[in-house]
Amino acid sequence: MYMTIQSGTFFVQLYKTMKLSEFINLCYKYIGGNTNQADYVLYLISKVMREPETAEEDKEDDENKYNPLSNFKSNALSKIFSGERSITKKDAITIYRKFDKTRIEEEIEALNDDKKNELINDLGKYGFISVRDKLHETISEIANVILKKLSEGNKNGANPNDVNQYDSELNKNDFLYILETDSKCPLCFSPLYLNKTKTTLWKYKIVKIYPINIEPELQNKFNRIKDCPDCLESYDNNIALCRDCADEYIIEPNLETYSRLIEIKRQLKNKEKLNAIMIDEPLEENIRKIIQGLNNFQGNFGIPKYKLNAKKIANKIKSENYILMSDIKHKVATFYKLVEKEFQNINWVNGGSFQTVSGQINLSYIRLRNLGMGQNEIFTKLSEWICKKLKLDYEKYKTASEILVAFFVQNCEVFDEIAK
Repeated sequence: MYMTIQSGTFFVQLYKTMKLSEFINLCYKYIGGNTNQADYVLYLISKVMREPETAEEDKEDDENKYNPLSNFKSNALSKIFSGERSITKKDAITIYRKFDKTRIEEEIEALNDDKKNELINDLGKYGFISVRDKLHETISEIANVILKKLSEGNKNGANPNDVNQYDSELNKNDFLYILETDSKCPLCFSPLYLNKTKTTLWKYKIVKIYPINIEPELQNKFNRIKDCPDCLESYDNNIALCRDCADEYIIEPNLETYSRLIEIKRQLKNKEKLNAIMIDEPLEENIRKIIQGLNNFQGNFGIPKYKLNAKKIANKIKSENYILMSDIKHKVATFYKLVEKEFQNINWVNGGSFQTVSGQINLSYIRLRNLGMGQNEIFTKLSEWICKKLKLDYEKYKTASEILVAFFVQNCEVFDEIAK
C-alpha cells in the first residue's frame, strides 16, 4: 500500500491515501460487519453522525431523511462500498456538519487486544501510526478527514500526514518548544509523546498564540488583550500544544484561550529566565541537615510553639492569597522554634553563617519578585530551588523546604510588607 524510494541519499515514503470506500471496507472487517454491504454503508455513516438535537432534526429522523444516504437504493450504496462511486459534496457537507466521533470510537474501544493489533497492522499498510490505547482516536480522525475533504469536493481521501496521531520523529526546529513545556500540553497537561518499545512517538503541533487570518472584528478583540506581534513566526508567538487542543484553537480561536496562552507563555519564559538566574545562585550546604531533620521530625519533643505575631505575616501576604497565608502561619507557629534551634546547632565552616543563608534566600526572593511572579509562585519556586541546590528529591522534601521558606517569611527575608 505504500513504498519507500531511495533518491540519492534521501528516502521518500509514498503513501496510498485511504478513500471513503477503503475506510468503509476496513471498518467492515472489524465493527458491525454482520450485514450486507449496502446496509453497512448506512450503518457506518450513522456511527459518525451525532444524534438529532432539534425538533426539525427529529422530524427528519422520523421521515428517514436525517442521514442523507437513507433514501439511496441498495445498488447505489453497494457502489459506495466498492468504490465505484463516492458521495456528493452536498451529502458530505450534511454528514460532516453533524460529525460526531463518540459512537465509532466506542465501537473501536470495545475490540479485544488481538483485533486492535490486527487493525493497527492494517492501518500501517497505509502508513498510519497508532497504538492500542489511541486507536479509537486514529479511526475517528481518519473518518473526520475523509468527510471534511469530501465536503470540500476533494475525493483523494486521508493520508498519514493528515491524521497521524503520532510522529515517529521529533522535528529539530520544535525541540525548544517541547523542552519549554516539559513535553506536556500546557492547556490540558496531557503528554506530547508516547513511549513505545525502542522508540518515542510524538503528538503535538506548534501553534501561533496570535492566530493568522482571523476576522477583523475578532482581531480587534484580540488586540485589546495584547497587540498582534510584529512577527507571527517569532518564538514568543508560538507554543507546543497537544493536537486536540491545537486543532480546537486553530479551528475556532477565542479570547479565553488566547488570554490563557499569553499567560502560559509568560510563565514559561519566566521559567527559562529563572533557570538561567538561579542555576549559579549559591546556597549554604549546612542547611541540608535542617531540611532532612524537618523531614524526619516525628513530634514536638519539648519544642515550644512559637508565639506568632499573625499581623506581621498578614501584612506581607495579599488578601487573595489567604490559603498561602494560613499555611505559612501554621508552619511558623508549629516549626519556627525548631528551625531556629537547628540553625543555632549548626557548626558553620568556611565563613558560613546564618546571615549568609538569610542573604542568599533574600537575594533569590528578590530575583523571583523582579520576574513578576506572584506570591504563591514565589513560595513554590523558592522551596523547589532549595531542594534542587541541595540535591534533594523535591517530592520527598517538599513540606520540609516549605517550612524553611515560611521561617524566612517570618524573618523578613521573603515577601515585602504591603504598602497601605
